[in-house]
Amino acid sequence: APQMHTTKLAGILNVTPDSFSDGGLYFKPDDAKKHLVALIEDGADMIDIGAESTRPFFEAVDAKEQITRLKPVLDFIEEQNIKIPISIDTRSSEVADFVLNNGADFINDVSGFDFDSRMPDIAAKYNAGVIIQHSRGNTEDKNTYDNLVDDVYKSLNEKIDLAREKGLGKIIIDPGIGFGKTKRDNFILLDRFQEFYSLNCPVMIGVSRKSLLGNVSNDLKDSLSAALACPLIKGGVDYLRVHNVKLHKNLINLLE
Repeated sequence: APQMHTTKLAGILNVTPDSFSDGGLYFKPDDAKKHLVALIEDGADMIDIGAESTRPFFEAVDAKEQITRLKPVLDFIEEQNIKIPISIDTRSSEVADFVLNNGADFINDVSGFDFDSRMPDIAAKYNAGVIIQHSRGNTEDKNTYDNLVDDVYKSLNEKIDLAREKGLGKIIIDPGIGFGKTKRDNFILLDRFQEFYSLNCPVMIGVSRKSLLGNVSNDLKDSLSAALACPLIKGGVDYLRVHNVKLHKNLINLLE
């Protein structure tokens, strides 16, 4: 049954020169800080900050470069005494170690611990929250599943068990729309997302500005994300990971 609560919004802040959706807009620390404040004013419940683009066929960014990009934003969050939960989108345990030591609350690992096996230990060291995303490689339209929903479910279930064994208590799961899935796969997961509730962790879904929305402007992508978000919000999804917080906040208020 759908949980009776309000869907929360994780606002996306990319501090990358090359992000898929807002390439370079918030790469300069001052621009990143302004955007962070705007996301919070627009109603974000959490901020997810990434210093490594995870668009299809992305180039890995080394840990030191990620840390250089993230540090000014984390310093600003501390200076301004911002209390909203901060999640850092990284696959590197070295980056995780730095950010968790500098005020971050969650690690959003799009590889679901596959990229860096030390990730769960680092998260446990700080008693941090983790967002475990299902992913298969960094390409799209290349994977075949025996049974898509079962495969994603089993994989997330194993990773939840691993996280719990390490003593991690705050776990959010994400079926990973767009990560190693065809367009059809993505829509099957969106139709059946409530099946992931039985894993007994909050569920986060991100469709915002993903390539499944087509090669259109960001304004149009935001509208299409909102359209896809309607059944998710009505179905009680715990978190939506979005670029345009204001639009999705209005949508949630409308549907309540």
